[in-house]
Amino acid sequence: KATSNICSNQALNALASAVYLSLMGPQGIKDLAELVAGRAHYAMGRMGELPGVRAPVFSSFHFKEFTVHFGDKTVEEVNESLIDKRLHGGKSITGEFPDLGETALFCVTESHTKEDIDLLAVALEEALVG
Repeated sequence: KATSNICSNQALNALASAVYLSLMGPQGIKDLAELVAGRAHYAMGRMGELPGVRAPVFSSFHFKEFTVHFGDKTVEEVNESLIDKRLHGGKSITGEFPDLGETALFCVTESHTKEDIDLLAVALEEALVG
């Protein structure tokens, strides 16, 4: 009489993860991690070059997630501009961490290409200038 199938979904997710990890192998997982970290650092560099933007906000180790401060623009304004270009912006963390000001959390994975990151950087620059 269960109202949910969370247990069977959990087992299917565990099985899918086990199959993926076994197919990737130890070197594949290492290569994937290096790819993700490299793309995230590329994204931080591209965003950090934009006027008024500080990316990353913290000078610590970053794997795939990092914070971006937009200065005078609100995260909402930036994200609305990105949505108009069919791009998804970062998650606003202004409410959770008000001391950080207008800051968003971005995440880069293996599915984001260098071209995707470049497109985001150009769209961000337009959002900040406009």
